[in-house]
Amino acid sequence: YTLSGMPEGATTYDFHCQGDARFSPSMDCVNIHDCTAFGETCGGHGKCVDHNNPTGVHLDDYHCDCHSGFEQGLENGRHVCTNINDCPASNPCAPGSCHDQINNYNCQCPR
Repeated sequence: YTLSGMPEGATTYDFHCQGDARFSPSMDCVNIHDCTAFGETCGGHGKCVDHNNPTGVHLDDYHCDCHSGFEQGLENGRHVCTNINDCPASNPCAPGSCHDQINNYNCQCPR
């Protein structure tokens, strides 16, 4: 939490008693928006979603809502949406090879 919602924002403020017996305007602590503050894009195949109840651990404070055919993974210490491998483990393409696509796969026959 900071006053501006940015990671390097101020974290403290002072109240002052005014001459008319009122306090100076107060400020609110704001959740750091991890998606905006750190430029998270989820790799271009999804949408970054900031969590409303932060833990203070960057990777735990947002997640990726990935497009169809993609799932959240970690890459270089950041959440990204990566293609789900659709090639079955049983290799139905044998004796050829399976080539993954988005939400699909195709078979390459041997020459």
